[in-house]
Amino acid sequence: MQVSSTLVGMSKRGLAFGLAGVFSACTVAPEECAKADNHFFDAPPEDLGNGLVLNKSGSSHGNSRYRVASSFRSVVDCETGIASTFVLLDVFEKTERVDGRPYATSFSSDGPSIDAGEAGKEFEAFLDAGGYTSLAEVKAKAEELGIVVRERISEQEDCGCAVFYPGMLGDKEPAQERNA
Repeated sequence: MQVSSTLVGMSKRGLAFGLAGVFSACTVAPEECAKADNHFFDAPPEDLGNGLVLNKSGSSHGNSRYRVASSFRSVVDCETGIASTFVLLDVFEKTERVDGRPYATSFSSDGPSIDAGEAGKEFEAFLDAGGYTSLAEVKAKAEELGIVVRERISEQEDCGCAVFYPGMLGDKEPAQERNA
């Protein structure tokens, strides 16, 4: 009973610090979110402020017949679970032999390819500069630059949100890294 009377008398700020202590017991380090194999990577997440987390991922693989490369940036609103993925590179190319020589190859696009090029660099600079306050603002900048945006809502907490904003879990399933 004493605990509840203490909570009633606590200020919102005091309650927030108390809850922060509870959540710090189940902290996740940014490196725990990073994944990589021979063809794919997820870099450690970055805190953009205002409940937003940046995830960088990409892949590159191929063989003697094709090559695939991709580069994505995903910004997650930790409170809502909405993630906007910005496609900076998504290329599928088939390999063709040059002049019949077996190891001299060139690549030609076989289907739609996306290469944000200079716009992608400008978008990365925008992310690095900060100063935005919402996912909508980040998405608007990407669209202004002509960058392809894919949006999704997740019912599971993003790993980066578990790292930087564990108090924003809400009704989402906890990130599996919290239990590791």
